[in-house]
Amino acid sequence: MSSFGKRLKELRKKNKMTQRDLSTYLDASSTTISRYENEEILPTEDVIVKTALVFQCSSDYLLGLSPCEKVPSDFIREYESLKQKEQKLERLLKELSLLKEIME
Repeated sequence: MSSFGKRLKELRKKNKMTQRDLSTYLDASSTTISRYENEEILPTEDVIVKTALVFQCSSDYLLGLSPCEKVPSDFIREYESLKQKEQKLERLLKELSLLKEIME
């Protein structure tokens, strides 16, 4: 079973990305990417999700739980749609909270 670090490095190289390139997408430092690849630290759930989206693969593949790399594109579209709805809901809740403060 492959580890996250090995799969991360494999995907990064396959996609002709430097650690610096990937660090931009994952909002992490190049040093952090290196530490993931060298298995010095473990990624958070958020990093695993971002990595799966960047490489359009499953988190199971990244974690070495599945030999299948690619995720069906409809799954990715659904995830992105849900993420947009979640962001909209967060904005609406914030506005509602502000209105509530004004009314009090």
